[in-house]
Amino acid sequence: MTTQLNLDRENEVMFAREETIILNVGGVKYETYPSTLTAFPDTLLGTMFQERNREMLHPKNGNEYFIDRNGYAFRYILEFYRNGKILWSDRADKNLVAVTREELDQEIDYFQIPVKDIAVTSV
Repeated sequence: MTTQLNLDRENEVMFAREETIILNVGGVKYETYPSTLTAFPDTLLGTMFQERNREMLHPKNGNEYFIDRNGYAFRYILEFYRNGKILWSDRADKNLVAVTREELDQEIDYFQIPVKDIAVTSV
């Protein structure tokens, strides 16, 4: 009999075996799982990292992929893959490089992210 505990353990084993990848976006490096990206198969990265397309990819150092885009705006793109939404602050954060709404919109279009609206936070 399958219990929730058994399913949780199976998921833990599956994720433990999955290798992370490094996305070097415009010189800024991000680490994630391919399954995080393929959860949205109709996006650029979701398509790119599907198993059937892996042969076309040419990683550096075994697991690093260079993408010549805005590395600072990409943090919002990766947030979408992880959480299904984009939270963009209209206030400058002294710890982060500022990204304009126009820059973010360009990256959303490029990566084919299906967002209807972006939650603007004032935090």
